[in-house]
Amino acid sequence: MLRVAVALLALTLLGVAIARQWDAVVDALGRMGPGWFALSLLAALVGLGFTALAWRTLLAALGSPLPLGPGTRVFFLAQVGKYLPGAVWPFVAQMELGRTLGVPRQRSAVAGLLFVGLHCATGLLVASATLPFASPEAAEHYWWVLALTPVLLVVLHPRVLSPLLDRVFWVLRRPPLDRHLTLGKTVQACGFLLVTWLFYGLSLLALARPLGLSGAGSFFLATGAYALAWSAGVMVLGLVPAGIGVREVVLGAVLLPVLPAGAATAVVAASRVVQTLGDALWAVAAGVLLRGSMRRAADGVDGRSMVAADAAGPEPGPA
Repeated sequence: MLRVAVALLALTLLGVAIARQWDAVVDALGRMGPGWFALSLLAALVGLGFTALAWRTLLAALGSPLPLGPGTRVFFLAQVGKYLPGAVWPFVAQMELGRTLGVPRQRSAVAGLLFVGLHCATGLLVASATLPFASPEAAEHYWWVLALTPVLLVVLHPRVLSPLLDRVFWVLRRPPLDRHLTLGKTVQACGFLLVTWLFYGLSLLALARPLGLSGAGSFFLATGAYALAWSAGVMVLGLVPAGIGVREVVLGAVLLPVLPAGAATAVVAASRVVQTLGDALWAVAAGVLLRGSMRRAADGVDGRSMVAADAAGPEPGPA
């Protein structure tokens, strides 16, 4: 109930902000135009695509490589769960969908957690690298968030993370992972996520450019602003679905010094619509277009299981 109440409160506050600036918001959305909105959506879709590649990289590193089609389907169908109250639903969906492809639930859960951690860490890294130059005010105001960057990077280093995970599983009385994340695969996943942030920055810039955000540092400001806002939304630890409200507050605070209040509010609202629509389009594509690849992959898993059972021979009968 608390999570639902917080989510409703966040949506209410966003609605109040839009209502207070209604005329300015409507005018800003009109000046934004469908072309810029479409460009923003396209950039967001590409960025989301790279997040799936990062997740597949982590899952493969842990011992369960999935083909591109089935892996993409599992990832984006599971991502719909982040819009539900609570932080567990994407992980639950990944575990259940992955199980049909032979991925152990424990491995899916760890891959999902690592994905979120690396996504947040790279977001803070991008914000730390861009905002001090593009928006010193934002960097000064949110210094405490940016200060978490080195902490996250250290914790997520394989030499620190692997024994930490083993300890957690020992406490939970679960068997340890049979394969740990390597530094090379960590860097590869981070590379995909850094590309994601670049496209997210382009997505936000496409919305803000027609409303007055320009200049040599506009791309760095947009990229850093969105990376900071997204990471802040994740750090509420599932208290609100998909960081609703938190992301908008932080994003608006970074944009207000460079855009009029009505324009900043319009960009914040449009950005949420773009990202939500991007998740929906990927989920539809994964559910419809990639259904056959999932079935073929699942049939292959069943076939390998039968071969393994035959090789093991018949079960011994009673003595």
